[in-house]
Amino acid sequence: MDNGRPGLRQLYEISKLLTRFESAARTVSTVAQLLAQALPLRSIVLMLATKGRAPIQIVAWHAEGVSDDGLGAAKGHAEASYEYLAGLEPFGAGGAAAQARESDGFIVLPLVVEHSAIFGIVQLDSAVRLEEPDLLFANAAVNQLAVALDRAAAIEGRQAAADAIATRAGERREVSEATRRRYEEFLAMLAHELRNPLAPIVYAVRSLQLPGTDPAARRRSTDIIERQVKRLARLIDDLVDVARVVSGKINFHRERILVSSVVETAVETVHPLMEERGHDFAVSLPPEPIWLQADATRLEQVVVNLLTNAAKYTHDGGRIELTVQQAEDQAVLRI
Repeated sequence: MDNGRPGLRQLYEISKLLTRFESAARTVSTVAQLLAQALPLRSIVLMLATKGRAPIQIVAWHAEGVSDDGLGAAKGHAEASYEYLAGLEPFGAGGAAAQARESDGFIVLPLVVEHSAIFGIVQLDSAVRLEEPDLLFANAAVNQLAVALDRAAAIEGRQAAADAIATRAGERREVSEATRRRYEEFLAMLAHELRNPLAPIVYAVRSLQLPGTDPAARRRSTDIIERQVKRLARLIDDLVDVARVVSGKINFHRERILVSSVVETAVETVHPLMEERGHDFAVSLPPEPIWLQADATRLEQVVVNLLTNAAKYTHDGGRIELTVQQAEDQAVLRI
């Protein structure tokens, strides 16, 4: 190098390049080109890694006419040098790793920043023995490259953290939106369910108000009111425990129940609607009782909804039939 002047110009160009750092690959390639312009080199090989990751090898530059054997030797030497320096404590820093190493015609420059997890080497294969000014220039260039790569890794890490935060925020928004939808669906369902017991209660109250109602009819009416009030209480419990419901966690109170009792309560609920629309409604139950291990209230809700829909979509005066049969270990209900 001529009195260090070409090296100073190249170092200036490297400094300008690193102030507008674009990407690791582009920066490494450009720095290698500038080093090759300033020094009599045959090849430049990098080994680069972050702590805990396997290193990657980059042939950043090689002169025309360098044989495959010569390039293979350079790559092998770079790998061996990296393994030696990486084994020093602390990770790639201190001791012999803090200085350029020259062996077998290769100059190995540590690519390291203090307290950084990035570590690597830049290996120069020189056609002639480099003088001290050349080595100082090469060290200065590699040190600047190390700082730039460290900065890039930090930016990448912050971006990755920001992306992770944004992803989590997006997931929370999605969860919040899903929760809102479930909440609205639950309220709509509950409003519908709360209306269902009101009709039989009103019907039973009116029956009780009729003059001359016999004791048996009065007892049936009070039984209807009691059953429907219990059903309302269960629905109100659901409303109070809305957080559990919108999270998709619905409790089931399983017990041994008669299918006929579920059907009778459901029929009782929709009877006023059937009567209002003049439907010819027939119920067919099997002669033998069918027992289930189920939640009576939830099952009643299902049957009531089916019958309510049948009443809504059957023309006035039409016929609706409900049949219950046992098929092996299942109860089959058809409307």
